[in-house]
Amino acid sequence: MALRFLQENVGKVENKGIELTIMHTKRLSANLSYNVGGNLTYSRNKIVEAPVAANVPAAFNIIGRPIGAYYGYKAIGIIKDAATMAAYGKTTAFPIALGDIMYDDVNKDGMINDADRQYLGGGSLPELVYGISGGLNFKGFELSILFQGATRVHQQLAQNAGFAFFNGGRVTSEWLDRWTPDNPNGKYPRLSTNATATTNNYQIPNGPASW
Repeated sequence: MALRFLQENVGKVENKGIELTIMHTKRLSANLSYNVGGNLTYSRNKIVEAPVAANVPAAFNIIGRPIGAYYGYKAIGIIKDAATMAAYGKTTAFPIALGDIMYDDVNKDGMINDADRQYLGGGSLPELVYGISGGLNFKGFELSILFQGATRVHQQLAQNAGFAFFNGGRVTSEWLDRWTPDNPNGKYPRLSTNATATTNNYQIPNGPASW
């Protein structure tokens, strides 16, 4: 007898927000006028109801968190020297060396493993979107400007933007400020063409579906 699995659209998401738009227009003469305005949108969403498996750790429970949230290891610094390595003192699921990333030991058991993955932040939907616009009209000729942006948003960098030597490719310029014995305070961890040697530094954030 063949087994059949039915897909269901279940769960509830709460969305709340506010949108403001202000516009000012003034005619200075028969041939000259201008306008200036601004807009602001603030919105938040959270999952209020969804099926959650019994074996999902509390840190990975999606209830009360935004759609598309990121979960994974939280970096707390780079092992810049032997003293830092000794102070870190963790047993890890991956080989580590000087120049590698240190991760938060959530349960304080002295080990870095799956139990230490945690909620890292909201997803790629911005909570705050804003813009400023303006225009000038003179004898039928119009000049318009628009500045807009978004904040309170998280984005996971991937492929060449997130990984050095991705798919045998080149290294982007920010990696010039990486850890080396001569640059122990570099912003980024060490590099190696041996992927196994730096597995610790390439732990990709993911979600509860990975459990």
